[in-house]
Amino acid sequence: MLVYDGLITIGKALHQAQEGGAGAVPSREDVGAQWSLLQSRHRVRGTSGLICLTSSGNAYDKPVAVVQLDPGRGGRGKLKFVGLGWPTGREQPKNCVIPSRVP
Repeated sequence: MLVYDGLITIGKALHQAQEGGAGAVPSREDVGAQWSLLQSRHRVRGTSGLICLTSSGNAYDKPVAVVQLDPGRGGRGKLKFVGLGWPTGREQPKNCVIPSRVP
């Protein structure tokens, strides 16, 4: 989940930084400059909802998968998906508005 969301976010930044023909490759700096712009209409929809980025480009309140390990017998354990967890303890707001006190 986190890997997919990371790749889709990088892809969005690459797309926004793209200038010129299809063969033109944006620089790392150009892609990095897009990070803080992935807000508003440029938000990224990940597997677990919107990826809300702070003005400094950090993910805010990104949900993570919570799993439970059942060790089983003979080392043949199983993972069970329990649900999603958020650092703030509750789901992100639907509009992805980040409190102003967050850096």
